[in-house]
Amino acid sequence: MEKEKIKFDFVRTNYLTRWTCDLCGGCTEKVNVLTEVIEGDEKGLRVCERCLEAGQSKVNDIMRLQVMELKAEAERISKLIGRVVLPSYADWLVAEDQAVKSIWGDTEISEDAPF
Repeated sequence: MEKEKIKFDFVRTNYLTRWTCDLCGGCTEKVNVLTEVIEGDEKGLRVCERCLEAGQSKVNDIMRLQVMELKAEAERISKLIGRVVLPSYADWLVAEDQAVKSIWGDTEISEDAPF
């Protein structure tokens, strides 16, 4: 029995950012047209330009490689369970504030600042 095919379509966007590629784990460039699944169970699945350029004949190999890398990453993370000791979020806020002050001094940054 043949598996159901998943159809990708081009989707215009006006939000120029890099989006994660669900096939290779890389990301898109800041492009105007994304390649996504727009309906069905896999709606929202996205593919980058490098996967498109590699083409249909190589996409399964790309996904197999991604699966192997994700399994290795999952194994690495599972070995961290019970061993991680983090500083507190409050301590991070202090460090972040100190870093900002070392860059900007004691200058008040307006809530309307463009960054």
